Amino acid sequence: MDKIQELIAKQIQETTSHNKNIIRICHNLELTFEKTLPALIQKEIEKLPASMLQLEVIQIDLEYSVFNFISTHLCDVIDSENIQIVRRLTILPLEIIVRNIATGSFSKRYGIPDDGSINFEPPLIEFCLKDDTLGDPFILPEAAKAIGLLSFKIKSGEIIDIKESTIKSLAFLINFELQDIFKQRGITLVDFKIELGVDENGKVYLADEISPDTCRFWDMKTKKKLDKDVFRQRTGDLIEAYSELLNNLNRGDV
Repeated sequence: MDKIQELIAKQIQETTSHNKNIIRICHNLELTFEKTLPALIQKEIEKLPASMLQLEVIQIDLEYSVFNFISTHLCDVIDSENIQIVRRLTILPLEIIVRNIATGSFSKRYGIPDDGSINFEPPLIEFCLKDDTLGDPFILPEAAKAIGLLSFKIKSGEIIDIKESTIKSLAFLINFELQDIFKQRGITLVDFKIELGVDENGKVYLADEISPDTCRFWDMKTKKKLDKDVFRQRTGDLIEAYSELLNNLNRGDV
């Protein structure tokens, strides 16, 4: 397979298919888990149960769960080889953050309670510029459009602008479907961030993982945190929290 891009925990490859609009993502599940966790606890990785080395499996299952309702990059999964077959897309240089509850950096930024007492209805959507050198700063949708971040050349040669309303509508739909999935399992989806991509015809897709690495999850009754905040805030055992999340998701078909 011809390699397109090598990342920390995955390799993006061409496929042998005649359909040039699909590519392969080959996952190294152990490296995925190492990437997900800060270096301070990587030494504990050999002690983890096998299921905890498969955080990407949660991602894949969730993407399949919303597959019938949402346009995603995911086309197929080869479980035995940890491979996803995905659409070839041009990725928007933005991170889209969807917030259902005020917490984390949002609460800190505005000096408001971080205890789950402030809910957003409808959900709050924020745009961030994907640029590590700038610290992924917040950007207004109007600014993103003004500097050309939402302009793409499609197969016909036409330059199109992705509308703010298109991005927000897809983000709202993803949030609605995921909230329903987690609510059935006693979990609150607090917030999450995603990336979107555009195909050669200008259609917008979810083109990112949905996993404990990119979302905040709380137990619906106790508000116990089941995500990376457990490590960030030193409030408990991260492995235990992730295991609990995985067990909850395995209640029935996700």
